[in-house]
Amino acid sequence: VSQYARELYLVAPNQDRATPTAFLKSCLDRDAIESDLSTLFPKPGCCAVGKSGDTILLTGSIYLIGEAMARIQGATSDEGSRLQDKV
Repeated sequence: VSQYARELYLVAPNQDRATPTAFLKSCLDRDAIESDLSTLFPKPGCCAVGKSGDTILLTGSIYLIGEAMARIQGATSDEGSRLQDKV
């Protein structure tokens, strides 16, 4: 997928077992920006990357997708997404 992207952002979910973005970046043969969900989605319904009409593809673990959905929808939690399985 990364070969077709104009920009590539690497984000780790709020999950202790998540692979660090620095490691993911080291596996790529192209530039990537290490970021976090609060930067990419600063408020509900708002995405800080791309332009109007651009397609933004978010892919990753269910944890990352759940956290992104919560940010986009304006849900808040001290423990991250309700989809987390922290024990």
